Amino acid sequence: MSAPVDASAAERLAALAHQADRDGDWAAAWALAQRLATMMPTHPQPQVIAARAAFAMGRLDDAARAADAALVRAPEAFAAMLVRADVAEARGASEHALRLRMSALALAEAQRGRGVSSRVAEALERAVASVNAAMGRVVDAALAPFEASHGHEAVRRIRAAGERFAGRQAFEPDHPDWRPGLMYIPGLEPRHWYDRAEFDWVADVEAETATIRAELLAVMSDAEGFTPYINDPPGSRGAEYWAALNRSTDWSAFHFARRGRSFDNNRRRCPRTAAVLDRLPLMRVPGYAPEPMFSVLKPKTRIPPHYGSVNGRLVVHLPLIVPPDCGALKAGVEARSWVEGRIMVFDDAALHEAWNDSEQTRVVLIFDIWNPQLAAVEREAFSALLQAAQAFERAGRPATG
Repeated sequence: MSAPVDASAAERLAALAHQADRDGDWAAAWALAQRLATMMPTHPQPQVIAARAAFAMGRLDDAARAADAALVRAPEAFAAMLVRADVAEARGASEHALRLRMSALALAEAQRGRGVSSRVAEALERAVASVNAAMGRVVDAALAPFEASHGHEAVRRIRAAGERFAGRQAFEPDHPDWRPGLMYIPGLEPRHWYDRAEFDWVADVEAETATIRAELLAVMSDAEGFTPYINDPPGSRGAEYWAALNRSTDWSAFHFARRGRSFDNNRRRCPRTAAVLDRLPLMRVPGYAPEPMFSVLKPKTRIPPHYGSVNGRLVVHLPLIVPPDCGALKAGVEARSWVEGRIMVFDDAALHEAWNDSEQTRVVLIFDIWNPQLAAVEREAFSALLQAAQAFERAGRPATG
């Protein structure tokens, strides 16, 4: 039977190991980490220190083994993953190193708020610089064909969006309300609301309200096809912010498409609605849009203030079931009540929220269209940029050693 670990001795040894790590005394840090690992065999920190020390001394195999050991003990140990990335790059596997750094940054973001050592902070800064440089190359490759064929001025705003996304330019919105989560196109007039008269398809859609509502009521007779709109992993920042609605049917959706992928069974169940959507100038970007759906908000439910992902699109509501004293959709400082059969158009890249204070369910048809301020070539270039950015981010997760 092994002797119990002296907690105070382990704490003193850990302090010495951390101090050697901070001082860059790598031989001492390695030796102390090895001793500490025997006293704390299930804890990742000794292995992280050992990995960092081994890498600094050029012992790549030892660094990889220690980093892997830390990740076995704690898969969320992004400091170990950063060392693993350094090892991969030192071995010439630059693409794998990039994926590891992207995964490490995602883990660090999920754990934001926890303190990190100066060594880890420096490693995170290097990882950000590496990922941004790679993203910059992706932006250049995506936009080069449009700049060559149409000239730089024609896609200047899209180029600026890409530069900011890649960290080459500081994010400075034209209006403080506009803070989209993915990508921001500068130079667009910041408008929370758009007038129905600006769109020539509005009357056609509104004329189909009764038909669309009838199909909605038919599919609402059972729960098939309706899923929680918010479905974030437990423990994530999204799950924390959306705690009241995450994985809840208080706000549910019946999707006709999501991220550009068609929900064929739902379309077959609502053929007239699908036909109306097919006639519309929806934003169409493979892997991203469109995202038409029936949005169902149960009684006494509030959607908290939040931002959409990009300002290159607008979001449209066709209210189908609106109880008396239901509530409103608020974009900016103005809240507007839903009126059955009357289209509402707003820019969801600005801060917005909605609520149903009534005793009955509210349902609207939602779909997304291009922001009309974008020229045709800008839409094409922005579509290419979004697809390139998504492909880049998909390549970065998940990554392992």
